[in-house]
Parts: sequence; structure tokens; C-alpha cells
Amino acid sequence: MKSKILLIGALTLSAIINAQTIEDIYTQVEKDNLITMIKELDGETSTTVNGEETTIEHREDELDNDLAADYLKERFNEINNITVEDINYNENGRNIVATQLGKINPENIYIICAHYDTVNLSPGADDNASGVSAVIEAARILSQYDIKNTIVYALWDQEEDGPYDGLGGSVKYAENARTLNKNILGVLNLDMIGYDGDDDDNFDIDLITSGEVNGDYPAVPDSSTIKNDIINVLNETEINLVANVVDPGTYASDHDAFWRHEYKAVLMGESWKNDDQTIGYHNPNDKTNIMDFDYLTKMTQLSLAYIASKAEIVKSLKNNEVIKNSFSTSPNPAKDYINLNFKKTTSGTYDIISTTGKMIMDGSFSNKKTINISLNKISKGTYYINVLNGEIKETQKIIID
Repeated sequence: MKSKILLIGALTLSAIINAQTIEDIYTQVEKDNLITMIKELDGETSTTVNGEETTIEHREDELDNDLAADYLKERFNEINNITVEDINYNENGRNIVATQLGKINPENIYIICAHYDTVNLSPGADDNASGVSAVIEAARILSQYDIKNTIVYALWDQEEDGPYDGLGGSVKYAENARTLNKNILGVLNLDMIGYDGDDDDNFDIDLITSGEVNGDYPAVPDSSTIKNDIINVLNETEINLVANVVDPGTYASDHDAFWRHEYKAVLMGESWKNDDQTIGYHNPNDKTNIMDFDYLTKMTQLSLAYIASKAEIVKSLKNNEVIKNSFSTSPNPAKDYINLNFKKTTSGTYDIISTTGKMIMDGSFSNKKTINISLNKISKGTYYINVLNGEIKETQKIIID
């Protein structure tokens, strides 16, 4: 039986994105994809990198893990609809980062991430090829859709013993994002998501709701909204997992890099709160034979379902089907007027805002299937029109020329 945690006053998932769409997305997770990638990353099976068959013998930063980085870059490059960056941030460190740009609100950024390096002598199947495989599987599936908000799929280097207070690539990325004042709205860090020794389907969500990180950094933003959203997704799907909230959570992974730079972030991983720690932690036993791949699949499904709810699906690129739009606009681009065409008679309110968020026009309607809006007093340019229909708010971009 799945744990049901009720959050009074929280928005239901259906107010964000159609629940059926979420199910259509997370059920596309392929367990065999996860297994194959983990076995290739931990060196159990050979793979192809740079056009040659090879074996990834280690992922230790100090011994040069460029082969693993090249492998991950190639896996991302096999996926359409994302832009891949190979970021060399110091002499040894390489972040492999893919971005799927939002079509409506590209400045709104959510990150799903994992580290790919290991400690000395550890194959790193659970720590952390498990998290890496989930991030790439999420990219493979979500890339088949147009989305409103931007999703970043990030694979960090030097998490295990990095030069920046114990971390590496995630710190440099978060530092740069803060310098550029990027609008990162949430970070989901996946670290060790494939071990369930007691078969109870428990997992931890580590966060901080108040206070300072290690006493050395600025006050941490309250990340409880991310935790609440993950639990809402869990409660509204058929994913059989049990959430344990750890607050204050551990600092010992890449979400800490974002806490340091005042971004909301959580860690999702197997349940150390319940003392269910992998027997392969930081030792040579960290191979696939100790992992629970059914558990890993469910953890991947939940991660994907959460990040899809933040992405907000617009349409499927497989068949050009509009996933969530109760109205269309015509003509668009527009000149003197624009029509809002609803699928059924409805009532609600609308507003038109500029790309900087300035309110340009608003109005209401009752029992209408089509609304004609005059644009004579609005300058040429790009705008967003928001329609609130009951609990559901939808946004579309319009162009006036």
C-alpha cells in the first residue's frame, strides 16, 4: 500500500497538468534502459564511445574519467529536442548538461540532476550510475514533448571529493547561475536511488526549510514546496513508493551547491532515514547484483512525473497532439483583434502581459465558446495571454504585428 500524505490547501496536480498525461509519460520508463546504462557505466559490460568499443573501467576524477564523460555526452546527443553542453570548469572537472528550452516561459528553469563520478575502487552502480540513468531516461522521454518551462538535465563531476568544500561541478554551475541571476525555480538531485534492502519501497526527500547551510552560507530558501509537489505527484499516481521527509536533510550531495547559492533544492534517494543503507556504499561491492531494479524503475518514474509536472506539457512531438490547451488563438500572429476559441462553453478571466511581466489588458467572460479581443491599443510585439478557467490557468504566446 502506498503512503498517502495529504497536504491541506495544496494545489492538486490536475490544476497543473492533466493527470492522464502524467501517467502517459512516467509509464514510458524502460527498466531495461536503466539496467543497460548502469552496466555500461560501472564497467560490467562494454559499450561504444567515440566510435570504438570500449569498457569504462572507472569514473574516478583523479584518474581521469573523460571516457565516462564522453559516453554521457554521446547518450545525450542521441536525443532530439535538447541542447548539449560539455562544460570544463577546472583542469579535471567536466559537467555534461542538456537543456530542453521551454516554449512559453523559457526563463523559468527546473533542474533534474545527478553526479557521475565515483570514489576510489568503487564501480559506482548505485552511487551514482542509478541517478545518472534516471536523468538520461527522463531526457529521452520528455524530449518527445514541447514544454512551457525550461528543463535542465545535468550530470555533475567531482561530487565525491570536489575542490569546493567537498563538491565540484554543481558548485561551479550554481555559482555561475547566481551570478547571471538565472531564475532556477527548483532542483531535484538524484543520488543513490537503486537499493532497497528491506523491500519496503521507502525513499527519502532531504530538504531544509530554514536556517543556514553548515553555518557558512547564506540562509537557505525553504524547499518545502518541492517536497510537497513530489508528494502530490506520488499521491496522484499509481507509483508504489513511500516518502520519508528528512528536515533538516543531509548536505552531502549536489543539492547543497544550490542551497549555498540560495536556490530551492531537494535530494531524493533511498531511505537512509530508515537505516536502509546500501551494502555497496563506497566500496567494490557497488555493482548491479545488489540493486533492486524494480525499485529503481519506480524512483525514476516518480522523478520523471515530478519534473514533467514542472515542465508543463504543451504537445507531443510524436503525433503533434496538443496535450493541454483548452483554448486556441486565431489569428496568431494578430493585428487588430484576436479570438480565444474554447473547446466548450466556459466562463473565466483573461489577462495579456508583456514579456517583462507588465499587465497590458485584462477582462472576463461568461458562458462563451469564442471571445473576440480588440488589440487596437496594444503595440506590436510578443505577449502572453493567461486564461483562468476555474482552477486551471493556461498560458499561450501571442504575436501582434
